[in-house]
Amino acid sequence: MPLPLRLLMFLVLWVPCFVWAESPTHCKRGELTYFSCQIGSLGKVASICSGSLRSTNDGGDQTTWLQYRFGRLDSTEFAFPTPIKGSLSKFRGEHHQGQTVNSSTVIFRTATTEYTVGTIHPVGTGAAFDGVIVSRPQNELLWLPCTGRPIIFSAFSKLVESLEPVP
Repeated sequence: MPLPLRLLMFLVLWVPCFVWAESPTHCKRGELTYFSCQIGSLGKVASICSGSLRSTNDGGDQTTWLQYRFGRLDSTEFAFPTPIKGSLSKFRGEHHQGQTVNSSTVIFRTATTEYTVGTIHPVGTGAAFDGVIVSRPQNELLWLPCTGRPIIFSAFSKLVESLEPVP
């Protein structure tokens, strides 16, 4: 077998194993990790996990369910929603690309708290926020930034667009 083909086979077969082993995520084997990162120095991880992609009639893929998970890797402290049946309707997506900010976020709400997960990048500032914003009553905001770069599945933008509310 030619060297380039062997190298390609190695990359396709083995690199995902190393990425899986080193990447902090609550998503289990067989699930998709749309977003995941370690939050601050607490050793906690925020992840958006999904079931397998299902083929659609137009040849695309559709997510079957979503779940947000937060906590230490050995102990999920908070998961939303539970159960996961019908979970897609509990999330919305917001994608902004403009002169002042570029962002892709997934948003969900519990009884009194709104969670915004994703990336927010003000244009031309060099600043960026990747992580979770928790909005509580009385306009209390809790910013939970990622430590380092988050894992963002290449289809995260498509997921955000598919979750956007219909105008």
